[in-house]
Amino acid sequence: MRIRLDPMRIRVAITTTVPGFTMQLQPCDSLCWAAVTLSVNLWRKPQLALTMCTVVQDSLGVTDCCSELNAVGSCACNEDCNQDFVLFNALQAVNALEHTGVAPNMLTGTTEAGTIWSSIQSEIDQGRVICCKIDFGGVSNHYVVVWSYTTYSNGSITVAVQDPLYPSQSWELDQFLNNYNGCGGVCCELTTIM
Repeated sequence: MRIRLDPMRIRVAITTTVPGFTMQLQPCDSLCWAAVTLSVNLWRKPQLALTMCTVVQDSLGVTDCCSELNAVGSCACNEDCNQDFVLFNALQAVNALEHTGVAPNMLTGTTEAGTIWSSIQSEIDQGRVICCKIDFGGVSNHYVVVWSYTTYSNGSITVAVQDPLYPSQSWELDQFLNNYNGCGGVCCELTTIM
């Protein structure tokens, strides 16, 4: 934890960060879940040395994702491998969760921001990242990881998000929860990594 003065806003800021977490980029348009799963696994259990294609194969139950490597050498982007999948199930498939009985926390439109904030803050304070599912109006979903937060003396909060597709950055909490990436994305699920 560090305290810093933000001269642009003239407010005191306290930042709490989970050290050592790095997001892997998704090689194909539907593989954000695989990138998040691989990133969590490399952070928690680097000795297992999983690859993107083995995460996809183990999760989807297919066998041809490693045979046709794409330009970055991580996974084939064919129709068998480039599929949407549920992050929690992928984390279980590669044993990235210690307690596999912990299900994702499904959020509803009535879930208050304070409740979500409490979950994010609690996980990061305990040295754990928290995975978030972003719903873009029922058209598509996207998974990201919150790994840091900053609270300001004026009461505002920002969360630092590592994203496998878009540039990672910090968001005001309300924008992260209700208008992620300025595209109307809504945080609809939290998955804790015990």
